[in-house]
Amino acid sequence: MTRDAVQRRLPQPPVPFIPSHGHALGVIGRRLTDCLELRTLIRRLKEDLRGSPAIGFRQELNEIEADVVEYTDLLAGRIAQLGPAGDEAIGLVGMHAEHHGASLSATIAGLVRTMRGGSEELSRLGDADSAGLLAEVSRVAGTWLWRLELPVGPAPAGRVLHMIMLP
Repeated sequence: MTRDAVQRRLPQPPVPFIPSHGHALGVIGRRLTDCLELRTLIRRLKEDLRGSPAIGFRQELNEIEADVVEYTDLLAGRIAQLGPAGDEAIGLVGMHAEHHGASLSATIAGLVRTMRGGSEELSRLGDADSAGLLAEVSRVAGTWLWRLELPVGPAPAGRVLHMIMLP
């Protein structure tokens, strides 16, 4: 995703604050945390794969990480646009569940589920822009799962995603 696409996706002027924005900010803040956790997991995986012959897998991780960085920026920007309660939502970033022993595929699948749920919740709150953003993240994260799916039959060395676990 290019910066131009990012700029077109978000409304430019600050959105007038309404009471449901506080709840929306909490939802977006939690989804931002999910993206940050995924980015950390990807970085740890890349460090673990240094020197391994899994070049294709590392390239996939680089591409996914680039998408995660873009979406992290979009979510943080949306928090800033929604107004003064943004500091409260950003405070949620430090409160998250640990993913010890979670595979990358399980983490991404969890991200897809939470983004979809967040999108539905934001739609109910009347924040169509934020709901659309989370729906987009969910859709793209689903493609990450598809791209990293194990093939039927013997898997090439660089595609053993489901078997890689982090301590």
